[in-house]
Amino acid sequence: MFRLGQSNQFSYPVNVEIVGDNGARKTHTFTGIFKRIDRDEFDGIVDQVRSGDMKDRDVVDRVLLGWKDVQDADGNDLPYDETGKAELFSVLPVVPAIASAFLEANTPKGRAKN
Repeated sequence: MFRLGQSNQFSYPVNVEIVGDNGARKTHTFTGIFKRIDRDEFDGIVDQVRSGDMKDRDVVDRVLLGWKDVQDADGNDLPYDETGKAELFSVLPVVPAIASAFLEANTPKGRAKN
């Protein structure tokens, strides 16, 4: 059964592909906690991304509410705060991966991407 009145957030896996020292690609996964938005807001984001008016970082700043399974170099959980975001977002493929995960989570499977 489908019930209206979903929570205002959802979790979705974020896959980040990093090239290792040996040149091999390795996928690292963490859980992004995202703001649940309505269809009109989502369509507006997609339109702005396509037109170039919104970049990946803008999308992430607008919809990312937190994360799970992200650790710092010492193996400690990385807090979701301004310092933690700066540290995580400095890793080159992370921001595009987060934006892609959010868009993927809100796009029906099998829908053609333009």
